[in-house]
Parts: sequence; structure tokens; C-alpha cells
Amino acid sequence: WRPEPESNRRARICSPLRNHSAIGPEAWHLGKRGRPVNREASRPGISMKMATLSTNRAWRSTAVSVEASRTSDKCVAIIRQLCDEGFIVTEQNFETMRRAMVANQLRTTAVNDQRVVAAMTAVERERFVPADRAALAYLDAALPLGEGRALNLPMATGRLLTEASVRQDDRVLLIGAATGYAAALLARLAKSVVALESDSALAEQARANLADAANVEVVEGPLAAGWPSAAPFDLIVVDGAVEAVPQALIDQLVDGGRIACGIADGSVLRLAIGRKGGAGFGLSAFADADIIALPGFEQPKPFRF
Repeated sequence: WRPEPESNRRARICSPLRNHSAIGPEAWHLGKRGRPVNREASRPGISMKMATLSTNRAWRSTAVSVEASRTSDKCVAIIRQLCDEGFIVTEQNFETMRRAMVANQLRTTAVNDQRVVAAMTAVERERFVPADRAALAYLDAALPLGEGRALNLPMATGRLLTEASVRQDDRVLLIGAATGYAAALLARLAKSVVALESDSALAEQARANLADAANVEVVEGPLAAGWPSAAPFDLIVVDGAVEAVPQALIDQLVDGGRIACGIADGSVLRLAIGRKGGAGFGLSAFADADIIALPGFEQPKPFRF
């Protein structure tokens, strides 16, 4: 059994930010460089509670309590404002947000492979985003990384890995490694991972972030070309949307190998799974979903008078 494609994810479920479980407990302990702040008068709808926290310098910090009736868009704006103002999120807060991401963004969207869920529960997503945006790591949104690139939504990456049915003996090629988050997940699921990235700065960050992952190799090159020197692969994961799957990637699969990717069909973005059989290859979409676009896969536009 396979669920029908989902035509509108935002209409289908409430964003986890609507009930704020993705932000943390009702009193989310944050501190702005250790200085006490009271912004209740300047932020309608947000009640500020002062709390004393035990820190290295025993400073006072704030605890922000957000009314659960606020919409997700307003909540995202609030969290981004907190990041802009230098609020600090504790390790305990990140753990709470990670559990909430799993409960509200993954389990409610058919990310039901227990190995994938365990990996996304364990990997610290905040390590793979710019430090000044770490508090945004678990939002149900793509996170800009600079130079037009972004970290994929947790749901999109989770669904791709679930449908890919990653096996422990799989040799995997990851297209679009970015800062290494998807590679860190695959390192826990597969035998070996070649993580391909076209941007040198992102590849350098990925190497640093994946220094402890002995079964991951970060390489640089055009994404659409794949990495033929290490082929064939049992699985290719394209962590983003492409207009079409290049034949070069299909040729790097073993017979029976799979490709999990996003497909951009005009303005519609879909998640898809494909399989190679002999000289043939078939690709089937399984869900409509927000997913970032990857560079280098643009198709020539037909000539029109």
C-alpha cells in the first residue's frame, strides 16, 4: 500500500509551529547574551516571563511563552526575530525541538521507517546551519545557506529516505550534500556514502561537519554528472528538486538500483522514487511537497515564436 500523492501539505496538516511544540516547552528558555530583557510592551501577543537560570555567570535570562493561538507564519517571524536579536538556545531546547520535529513533521507525513526516524532523532540538525540561525534548524521550512542554496525541509528529506528503503549494505551517492545533514543521516543507514557537492564553500563545511563519519566521502563536482569513478551505486539520493533525472545518474546505478529525488514539474514540486531494470528506468511520484531546487539540472527551453 502507498499513500496517494499529497496535493497540499499545508492544508492537510497544521504546521507544528501552530501548537509551538517545535519551538520547545511553553516556557522556552532563551537568553540574549546573558542580559535580562523585557519586551512585553513591544511585542503584542507574546507574554514574557522572567526566570532565573543557572549559567556560567549566573546571569538572568528570559523565558518566552507564546500563546498557542498564534498562526505558524507569525511564529516563524517571531523565532527569526529572536535569532536576529542574538537569543541563545540551550542544548536542552534543541533536544526538545528535535523530538517535536519527529513527532509533528515526520510521523504525521508518512516518515515511518524506524531507522530513518531514529537517525533524524539522533543527528543534531542545528550543527548543519549557520550559527546565527541555529534556532531555526527545526522549523518546517527550508533554511538558506548562502549563494542561493538551502537546507531541505526535514519532511522532504525524511520522505525521500523512507521511500528509498535504505539498506545497511547499500553504497549510496548523495547529490547535493550542502553542509552534510543528509549525508550524516545516510551514514547511519548505509554501508558507505559518497556526498557530492558543487559549491566549494559548502563542501568544506560538509567535510568539517562529517569529520567523525568514517563511511562518508565528500567530493566536489557538477551535481548532474554524478561521481562515475565510484560507481556503480545501489542508491542515489538527490536531496532536492530537478527538472529531469540525467542519464548520467541512471548509468551509475547497479541493475535494480534506486533513485530518490524531487521533481519540478512546472510550478508543482513532487517527491519521486525510480528504479533501474536492465536498460530501462521508471520514475514514479509519490507525494507533492515543498522541496528545494538544486542547481545544474535546468533543461533547455523549447524555442517559441
